Amino acid sequence: MTNNHEEKIPLFLQYMIMHDLKWKLLIRDISETPLNQNEYQEFLKLIREVLSYIDDSVIIEAKSISHFYLYHALKIKHGENYNKYVYEIETDQDFYLYREDEIVSKLSNQTLTIEILEENKDSIHIEGFWSSLFKAKGFGFYAKIGEKRVKAKIIKRQHNDYVSLGEVIKKYPGFSIDIPKKYLTGNHHIEFFITKGNKRKMTKLRFFKYSGLSNELFNSYATKRDYIFYYNYKKLLFEQNNFKNRFIKEFRFLKTLNKISGKSKKRKSAIKKAMLARVAHHVFSFFNKKPVWLFVDRQDKADDNAEHLYKYAINQNDGVKKYFIIKKDSKDYDRIKKYGKVIPYRSLRHKILTLASSKVISTHADIWVVNPFFNMEIYFRDLFKFEFVFLQHGITMADHSEWLNKYSKNIKLLITSAKPEYRSIIKGNYNYKKENIFLGGFPRYDNLKKSEGEKQLLIMPTWRKDIVLPKDQAKGVRPYNPKFKESEYFARYNALINDDRLIEFAKKNNYKITFFPHPDIQQQIEDFKKHEYVEFADYNSSYQMLFNSSNIMITDFSSVAFDFAYE
Repeated sequence: MTNNHEEKIPLFLQYMIMHDLKWKLLIRDISETPLNQNEYQEFLKLIREVLSYIDDSVIIEAKSISHFYLYHALKIKHGENYNKYVYEIETDQDFYLYREDEIVSKLSNQTLTIEILEENKDSIHIEGFWSSLFKAKGFGFYAKIGEKRVKAKIIKRQHNDYVSLGEVIKKYPGFSIDIPKKYLTGNHHIEFFITKGNKRKMTKLRFFKYSGLSNELFNSYATKRDYIFYYNYKKLLFEQNNFKNRFIKEFRFLKTLNKISGKSKKRKSAIKKAMLARVAHHVFSFFNKKPVWLFVDRQDKADDNAEHLYKYAINQNDGVKKYFIIKKDSKDYDRIKKYGKVIPYRSLRHKILTLASSKVISTHADIWVVNPFFNMEIYFRDLFKFEFVFLQHGITMADHSEWLNKYSKNIKLLITSAKPEYRSIIKGNYNYKKENIFLGGFPRYDNLKKSEGEKQLLIMPTWRKDIVLPKDQAKGVRPYNPKFKESEYFARYNALINDDRLIEFAKKNNYKITFFPHPDIQQQIEDFKKHEYVEFADYNSSYQMLFNSSNIMITDFSSVAFDFAYE
């Protein structure tokens, strides 16, 4: 036991306490607590005291939480003596991380994660990160192709920082490498190394979706412009992209899928569908030589930036095939079909077009937009080659870098409508370059024109994540939450739309009152008490028409305020 207490706490009790305490480590700072500064300091003091009664081994063995938090717990416990228990040692053979004289990690056994693998005209662009218990300071990365070495640039990734109790406990070192394509001539693989002082150790690789590769599926490959990439034992291999090599690679990959052992009935069905879809894609791509663009607003509703841009785009004679994607049972489906090509959301044709598309253009950045296959993504990630254009459905007022950053969404072009918004994204922690952010305004703004007629007071609040149930991404709907009526949100807005003073004001000044909460609140509409003078707008109502016909808007922090102000 490593603490100074004379009486040892029973192990089962230590494990129980640590199981509860680990969740406290996930608190980022005082803002996530109801405590004032003095209470928060006392809270931190009590955590340190409780940890002093728990064995190091019990702390480290806590389940369902990252080791970064557990090692931070050790640091809290031992304070200035932490380096006596967790320390680094360099030998002639390797660089080691120890905990209490036992090797925890070593340089020769590290793994780099490749998130983005792109082929440009003159170079191969690779981005990723290193996740390790080692402290990042002093380490470097490079790629080796034959006798050539290309040093990686270090990228700040603040959105990935691990923060515990007001302290940044782990930074993910990001890296970016641009390998000149001339280095690939006469070579067949790229190796990656981590360096520390004089030590150079080749690393293993793992791949995320935007790389096009997968560690989970043998014979997976990614076809880029001039080269085909694949992975085998610490080496990123490549060969010329031609019909023969593509055919061989695809044949081997399909053969691997077909032979996956231990398949459940559900997985067998998924693999069979994936194989058929891949074949259908290759046949379609062989005959289709024109670029394909897909436009998407919501799964069940249009009338946002994507539709307004689609109306403009279909009148441009640019040789591009353009389609609008929406559910067939949506009220907007037949309306759009009268002037453009509409494809039912998640239909087979939608899925094949997604694989064949060069651009997906949407007001939303959720998984259902860019991946109609959902949990089958791993079978198709090499075929997702489209550029994602994010039109947004509202001006970004807050820091959304944790959600919209490059490594989460890989947005090729993000549309902004205000200079402060544009600057906040360029200078923020999103990791995009200037060419990825465009200050052009929202297409739907062209439809904002004040109309004369009856005066209207529009009540349009946004939503709250903590008072609704998780959305079914495939169906695009949220189930009804019976506890919604217990929220302050409900209490305040239900009181507002039934407030005698507001009703009297509207009547006296000849205003009609229209209530239209955010689409993510629509499943709770039945909970609100309906006053006879207040009209509840239909879900399929046009936002632009509501803005155009309203004289006063009441909202909270919704970005619809910008639309209304623009008008």
